[in-house]
Amino acid sequence: SGIVSCDKFTTGSGNGSAFGVQIELPASNSMSITAGMGIHDRSGSLSAMSSFPIRYDASANGFTQVKMNQTITTSMNFLESQFDARYVFVEKYSFALRVVGGLRIGFPIKGTYDQQSTIVSPENAGFYVDNSIVQNRTLANGSITTFAGVQTGAVFGIEPMIRKIGRAHV
Repeated sequence: SGIVSCDKFTTGSGNGSAFGVQIELPASNSMSITAGMGIHDRSGSLSAMSSFPIRYDASANGFTQVKMNQTITTSMNFLESQFDARYVFVEKYSFALRVVGGLRIGFPIKGTYDQQSTIVSPENAGFYVDNSIVQNRTLANGSITTFAGVQTGAVFGIEPMIRKIGRAHV
């Protein structure tokens, strides 16, 4: 996909939103089966600090090191389906707690990436880009054209619920 870097990206984070619909059918008084589908944003950012010599400094009797922060940011959307079972293991007064377990399947819809390089130090170092000296430059960006196929994963969790009417909870 055109991503350029010789660094090992060691730090990362991600977040995203999810929108969808879910149908829940009772299997017994304490268990239900659910099926849902939605659009999920699985975006994130990876970063790495790198350092290498750029020029010899006779006064310091050594090389000046440039420190750079390399980042790759992605935006990826998936059409996902989730199938799970939910079991009520605590129910007291108007409160219930369920354990959730199931399978999630995702199909990639689209993705983009952006790779940047930023000089952290020394302050007077820069990249020569389009007849200008800058401290941040784009190395590569564009669409992610190849995905690894269908994404699958297990789902586990605990779901708190508050009873509203009869056996209806939120």
